[in-house]
Amino acid sequence: MVKKLVARLSALGLLVSGLLVAGPGAGSASALPGDLACPALQTVTYNPGLTLLPQQVSFDSNLVLGPCVSATHPSITGGTGSFQGTGSLSCVGGSPGAFNIVYHWNDGSSSTVRYTLTIDLKPGGQTVLTTVGTVISGVFAGDTASHTTLAVTTDLLGCLSPGGITSLSGPIVVTFL
Repeated sequence: MVKKLVARLSALGLLVSGLLVAGPGAGSASALPGDLACPALQTVTYNPGLTLLPQQVSFDSNLVLGPCVSATHPSITGGTGSFQGTGSLSCVGGSPGAFNIVYHWNDGSSSTVRYTLTIDLKPGGQTVLTTVGTVISGVFAGDTASHTTLAVTTDLLGCLSPGGITSLSGPIVVTFL
């Protein structure tokens, strides 16, 4: 079971890494399957830090997106996003549940997405999270949105320390269809 989980996480990590290396701009905009594709970097801080035992944790997440490619809004090439919340979280499980992210695009526009959790794995303090939601306002309103995160820590023993893991960062891919 552990080998299967590691294999799946490795495959997801390679997929995300491949998307970030190749970038959504590797093909033409007309080849995009939807309205927007953005690789990004996400940083999440936790208070208190994640430990092995579930506890109520506040988190703050910040994203820097780009280079983005949009078939319907070619002026959007990058942006930022953020969200905050609380949940019963630990290094091995838990979930913030549904949440909103407001994306602020480089052209001055914005999009608000309501995400609902679909996959949340936390092997050894690492986070593999895929969420799907709907753009509820702004540019791309009505689109289906996908947000895939691979957040890693170099402090593999942090889950065992009293302070826990207080931050994670890693690549994400955001798509609007």
